[in-house]
Amino acid sequence: MKISNWLLKILILASGSLIILLSVYLSTKTHPHKVTYLLRADHPVRLAYEKYEKKYNDENDLYLLVVKEKSVFTAGEISSLGREIRREFGNYRGVKSVTSFENAEYMTFSKNTFSMQGFIADKKWREEGQKQLEYPHWYHTFSDGEKDNFLISVRLTDIVSGKLEKKLLTELFSYIDKLRSQNENIQFHFLGTKAVKYHFLQEMIRNQQVITPLLMLLLAALIYLLFKSFYVLFWFFFVMFIGYAGTMILIIICEKGINPYSGMALFFVLIVSTSDLIHFFSNYLKFQSGSVLEKIKLTKEKVFWPCLLTSVTTAIGFASLIGNEMAPVMFFGIYCTFGSLLCFVLTFYLLPAILELFKFEVKLAREIPKFKIDKVMNYFINHPKRIFYLFIISLFPLIYGATQLKIDDDFYNKFYASHPLSKAVKVFEKRMNYLGSIDLIINTKDRVLNLENRKKLKSLEEELIKIPDVTFIKSFSSIYQYIEKVVSLGGAKTEASSEIEKRVDSIFNLLNNYQLFKSFYNLEANEVKSTVFLKTTSSKDLRAVLDAIKGLSSREEFSNLSIRPMGFVTIRTTLLEKIIGNFLVSFGISFVIIFFIFLLIFKSFKWAALAMLPNLYPLLFIAGLMGLFGLSIEGNLVILVCISFAIAVDDTIHFLWTFQKNLKEGKGHQTSLNLAFTQTSSALLGTTLVFVLSFPCFFLADLKLFIQIGGFVMGALILALLADFLLLPALFQYFGPGKSE
Repeated sequence: MKISNWLLKILILASGSLIILLSVYLSTKTHPHKVTYLLRADHPVRLAYEKYEKKYNDENDLYLLVVKEKSVFTAGEISSLGREIRREFGNYRGVKSVTSFENAEYMTFSKNTFSMQGFIADKKWREEGQKQLEYPHWYHTFSDGEKDNFLISVRLTDIVSGKLEKKLLTELFSYIDKLRSQNENIQFHFLGTKAVKYHFLQEMIRNQQVITPLLMLLLAALIYLLFKSFYVLFWFFFVMFIGYAGTMILIIICEKGINPYSGMALFFVLIVSTSDLIHFFSNYLKFQSGSVLEKIKLTKEKVFWPCLLTSVTTAIGFASLIGNEMAPVMFFGIYCTFGSLLCFVLTFYLLPAILELFKFEVKLAREIPKFKIDKVMNYFINHPKRIFYLFIISLFPLIYGATQLKIDDDFYNKFYASHPLSKAVKVFEKRMNYLGSIDLIINTKDRVLNLENRKKLKSLEEELIKIPDVTFIKSFSSIYQYIEKVVSLGGAKTEASSEIEKRVDSIFNLLNNYQLFKSFYNLEANEVKSTVFLKTTSSKDLRAVLDAIKGLSSREEFSNLSIRPMGFVTIRTTLLEKIIGNFLVSFGISFVIIFFIFLLIFKSFKWAALAMLPNLYPLLFIAGLMGLFGLSIEGNLVILVCISFAIAVDDTIHFLWTFQKNLKEGKGHQTSLNLAFTQTSSALLGTTLVFVLSFPCFFLADLKLFIQIGGFVMGALILALLADFLLLPALFQYFGPGKSE
């Protein structure tokens, strides 16, 4: 029997250790961030974007903006630095081309001869080249028009993906870091879809290498502070790590790797798992006599049902996110739901079996810390109106803040201001207007490039540039007009327009054979592309421009043109349009289901309604504070509200479950309230303390998402506990049944 027990112990420890080691290994599996991953795989907008991306392949373009501080570049400096960067990048596998003033060419036409010339020759500007830059075609192509900056365009090959992509991006960014260290008076800003993926990848790696271990250490310190026992700490973490590992395995199955949202889900699983474990150990360790089996039985009798209910309500809050159209939010809901339920199962089924097998006996050197606020509690129970006044007064600034909220989502500024990507976004937005852009796909029933349609495309472009917030346009039409301009200036003055037209067509067809226009013209689809650049990244202004474009497309003069917005703007507008709907659906589902759970628990509509009120206060706190700080409503609001609501109701259930139990035992209303506080305060304050002190780890992240959620959830949980300890008893004292003893 002893041998079998020892074998069982070894098996449990070995299995648990293996699962934990597996999770550590899997945590290195990162999943690259892509714009399309914001929507579900079967979403029609995502499918349309992926089809469009295969055709025009914009994701393989990178842009390096080089800016000189307090002085200007000479042609020689641009030539030397541009050549150095081009040659270095050209050595990397996966780089197709590198283009800048250093090697770019403009078109000339003279005496019936077509030729290409470089902007810079012998480290000096060509006079004709500088004149060419005044043409709209070259606007913001290689600089913003000033001499203190120039742009380098990097095109990657189609084979760049997976490990090759990671390796290539690491090489590119490492070289840029080297250039920064060698040129202190020159700024280098890298931007593009692949650049964004690189920064998200680095953030995921940093989270796993720095923030996760730090969170573990902080949790260990807090748990040890509560129980003063390394033996408790060991089994606490053993169970918690298995729950973490189980969630990690689910992430790998669903998404093949970790991304920022799934990484955040793992953090929440770690934090939420502590709740049931703290309640279990807090009650188990109070029983200092009897066998292990008896203590386990008594502990389960006391906390099993309230912990089950809190786990279910927490899971419901997370599960309400599963219907969200944002794929990362949907998966976040799946992982947190699974993790919270798994942790409950492990706490009340695996942990008791382990404690019994290992004959878990701990004699605490001192009692679990008690938070002596009984006098404050009794004061507010006896003066409920004062609590009402206090909470009502605090509602006014929060309600005002909530009314100031606006729907917007800055998809480009996801990192804090001093992050390299945020700096690049700011500089590109200010100088190049490369961020707020709309891709338009235009086709016709007849040949899109016939003379009549070319005139209409030119007319359309003239109307587009008149729209407020539109700064410039890069399009097939602008390229064709550029060729016309060069040919007409270089041809004979007496040459007929029909002859010029023939020459333009001839040159265009020649260049098109070399696929120089494939970014703006697709022969097979009979369509052309126009990219409209805006001076703002505001979602509100973006919507206004889209409405103006829609108005143009409905005009009679453009009736034969099919004008469709495509590219990233379609994903962005889809998400913006769904923000409020996603929020109402997720919050509505969790609110209704949790209310009915309260109704089933307490079998009283009044009890259920009173129990819900304190849990709405933290949500108003989030909305009010966001409005007061000028933060906009975006997709992350849904996560914030559902997380806060899901976790906040836990304390309410534990408190009211104990209060109801005392009432059923025949104790008076006042006595039951006081006893409920005495019996639950240590565990509730302990779990809230662990939750709140865990979230500062989020502040070490570079992603605003982590920082905002960490800050707001911390505040919401503190207010939720205060509402449960102060407002909830006051509500039941004033409105609850059986008030008099």
